[in-house]
Amino acid sequence: MLSTSTGVINNLRIPTITALKSARARAASVLCLTLLIPISCGIREVKQQVEQIENVGVLVGQVDVLSPENGPVIVSCYRYENDAYTLESTRVVEPDGSYRFRVIPGNFLVTAYIDVSRDGQFQRGEPGNFHLDPLTLAVGASEVVKVADLTISGDPPRLTKDVDAERRLPLIAENLGKVVSLDDPAFARANYSLGMWRPLDFLDRVGGGLMFLRTYDANRMPVIFVHGINGGPNDWRTAIAQLNGERYQPWIFYYPSGLRLDMVSSYLVLAIEELRLRYGSRSLPSRHTAWVGW
Repeated sequence: MLSTSTGVINNLRIPTITALKSARARAASVLCLTLLIPISCGIREVKQQVEQIENVGVLVGQVDVLSPENGPVIVSCYRYENDAYTLESTRVVEPDGSYRFRVIPGNFLVTAYIDVSRDGQFQRGEPGNFHLDPLTLAVGASEVVKVADLTISGDPPRLTKDVDAERRLPLIAENLGKVVSLDDPAFARANYSLGMWRPLDFLDRVGGGLMFLRTYDANRMPVIFVHGINGGPNDWRTAIAQLNGERYQPWIFYYPSGLRLDMVSSYLVLAIEELRLRYGSRSLPSRHTAWVGW
């Protein structure tokens, strides 16, 4: 069903999957659906945004696990367009097995697997599933489409022919867990304003994301610094400099402040879950993480 960037599983060639890795153009468009649009963007731009908001569709579904294997259950959504599949979004299912994808209207393939290796990517032999009939589902404007329940009990099904999928990483996905410096040009104050007034451009040019200021250390408590509207990581430069580096490790959450807060918080939850998969849940207990913000 799924594969790493070089392998093929059951005739479905799908590249390495990790939380928050989705196609740049589509991911940016989906985020753009709920932007807080300032009047200064112009009536035409506001109209375009309103049309996109009115057209957003939703895919909802449930994954049931009957396999004895243990691990996070990861579900992914692929857009089918021009005879090609492009990764739209991927995430860990909720504790009750449910999931939800907000998408621009189109045709989609939904897959699920148990991440037994806990590395955020499908490995040969990991249980998984996807529907063969139909292979894709159509989602219309403002439509909520219920995906038939996926039951994971063993190996994924086989296709009668090879199917290729494309992966393009948005900057915000590439930046997750990246070690950066507060002197990075991305943290220029001009970009703070860009994020407030033109969030879509910020996502495309700057990316943002949850980043580290030093190499991850499981023995030091993370302190996540969250800026406010029209702000950025350098607003916390003095506080970060005074942090006890023997006990704590500073993380910075950089985002376009023109986005709605529910979109921002949704990304942050998914980003932390991705880091849990990457470094192991025991090394990232939520109760051992401090938050600083305004």
